[in-house]
Amino acid sequence: MRETIAKRIDKVTFAVISALYVNFLTRYSISEHPMLFILLTAAILNLVIYKKYIRTFSSPARHAFYIYQLIILNFVVYYSPSQFVNILLFLHLLRFTVGTRLKANYPMVGLYMGTFLITTLVHDNHFGSDNFGWILLNLSLMYIFAFLGSAIGDYHQGYKDLARIQECLLQQSVSGIQFIDREGKNRILNSSAEAIYKMPIKKAYGQYDYDLIYGGRKFDEQGRYTSLITETLETGKEYQGIEKELVLPSGEKKVYAVQTFRVYGEYGEILGAMGIYRDVTENKILHRELENANAELARLTITDGLTELYNYRYFQYRLKVEVEQKKQSVALLMIDVDFFKQYNDIHGHQAGDRILKEIARVIKENVRSEDVVARYGGEEFAVILPGVEIEEGLEVAERLRSAVECHYFEGQEKLPYGLLTISIGIAACRTGTISAEGLLYQADTALYRGKTSGRNQVVIAS
Repeated sequence: MRETIAKRIDKVTFAVISALYVNFLTRYSISEHPMLFILLTAAILNLVIYKKYIRTFSSPARHAFYIYQLIILNFVVYYSPSQFVNILLFLHLLRFTVGTRLKANYPMVGLYMGTFLITTLVHDNHFGSDNFGWILLNLSLMYIFAFLGSAIGDYHQGYKDLARIQECLLQQSVSGIQFIDREGKNRILNSSAEAIYKMPIKKAYGQYDYDLIYGGRKFDEQGRYTSLITETLETGKEYQGIEKELVLPSGEKKVYAVQTFRVYGEYGEILGAMGIYRDVTENKILHRELENANAELARLTITDGLTELYNYRYFQYRLKVEVEQKKQSVALLMIDVDFFKQYNDIHGHQAGDRILKEIARVIKENVRSEDVVARYGGEEFAVILPGVEIEEGLEVAERLRSAVECHYFEGQEKLPYGLLTISIGIAACRTGTISAEGLLYQADTALYRGKTSGRNQVVIAS
């Protein structure tokens, strides 16, 4: 609010000085009042400089500027043939009151009062009634504005306390808070934001965001902004909770939930952009671990613990899907290990388990990746061949039978014929012509015929 009032006073002051300047040029010649021309020109230049550069002045420099302008205005009043110029002094005092914390700067009040006295008394060392009246007026106005300044000082103190509270909240926030000005440079960083850059706030202050994190690259290889807050500042595109991976100067990778938005002034001008960063790296790690655990759990629910093939439950589910839902042919192979009970009796169940795992590996290596290989139970296996007719299915079955027969299994020489072999029953159908149970019954019946008619063979369902 104080800044708004100050801006309006500045506009009025500039308008008054400009009007006096134009009036002077139209009514008088420069040779008649050269000093007044110089002083009015200096006053106008001072206001232009003030409006453009005052924000870069330190507090002592501002006070010095006010005093310098006050001296000029006093001399303008002295040299001006018009009493209308007295309003300039009033405006400057009002501007001083609004723009300065009087209560906290009583020494400055005394300095201003001394300036009034000196600039009034040095006018050709003249101590006439007019000068004495000016002294009284200046002193009276100064006391009046000193009281007004005290009131404004109290009012400003409330804002100051509020600013301290806001600063405390800013620094205590667990989220990183960053503000960049309209040029894109860091101006506000809290302690959490400091942790992002891994450097002191003072070092990050005044730097471009992309210089600190992205190696000075404003755009990536695809032409996209590397810094979201810079993109928001320049394009107006705002982000709400988007996750972005940042590579910190230390090389450490962090994931942040980022929120960005533009900051506008009272009159709609862009002041800069604000970014809020919440570290979600641990959450992402936990989420990834949970996803992996869920995926592993899901895998275990459909996997046979011994052979790591699909289990009976998943086989039943996939057979139903392939036979009754998909619009394509499907072949089913039912496989049984010949003389497996005899092998177990000779070598023991642990050796038998090793044989089952090895047979599972041989079968898996001789089918397509899209084929479904499952352990049906005990020494029985099943293979679902999606999109396969009976002729192609027969070729696959014969390839499996031959691969197992040619593979050496430890202890197989003690079995009949000195070999460990398999028998296979095969059935095929088109979608909708038979149920999953019907196809399974046909393949299982063909397998039974193969087991009872010599083993180590492929039998097609009739």
